[in-house]
Amino acid sequence: GFFKDRCSVSDEQAMIESLLKEEITVPEPDLSSCERYYKNNRQRFVTSPLFQVSHILLPAGEGQKAEDILSLLRRDPSRFSDLAKEHSRCPSAKDGGRLGQIARGQTTPEFEAALFKMKKGEISGEPVATRYGYHIIQVHERADAREMSFDAAKDWIADYLRRQSWQRAVSQYISILAGKSDIKGFVLKAADTPLVQ
Repeated sequence: GFFKDRCSVSDEQAMIESLLKEEITVPEPDLSSCERYYKNNRQRFVTSPLFQVSHILLPAGEGQKAEDILSLLRRDPSRFSDLAKEHSRCPSAKDGGRLGQIARGQTTPEFEAALFKMKKGEISGEPVATRYGYHIIQVHERADAREMSFDAAKDWIADYLRRQSWQRAVSQYISILAGKSDIKGFVLKAADTPLVQ
């Protein structure tokens, strides 16, 4: 049955993993390797800015209506929530347009580009066009990006370097085995030397 097959596959995998662990040794990443990786990849250790945001979404054909709502908001920003409930075509309308907390990569590129230029308390200067329509954006809170310290990142880096070394070593080991074997029916990249990466 299904479960029996699953067990035999997982038993085979466990046997293969056990064999690989016996045959392959991977050096532990030392502190200097971790520091070098950190210095060469600083952009990976910067947190995203975080925003608490509301928006009003109008369909693509309603650019003029978006401009009219924005004019009302310039005169009285406190109406944002009520105007969102009345006019927004996003499910967030029922919450006065609140989208909650947003970080990098969670919205369309156009929305994000406009958002990242905005300050706390600001309403977008013009409607922002995306594939969903026109957005009027309000930023309630903004927490800027912060660089993660080496101390905070070093365990993650060591784990990452360990996994990279292991994958390279397994790939190299399989290539060496393929080079020594006469295997029919499969096309394997054989290694002529143990130094193949």
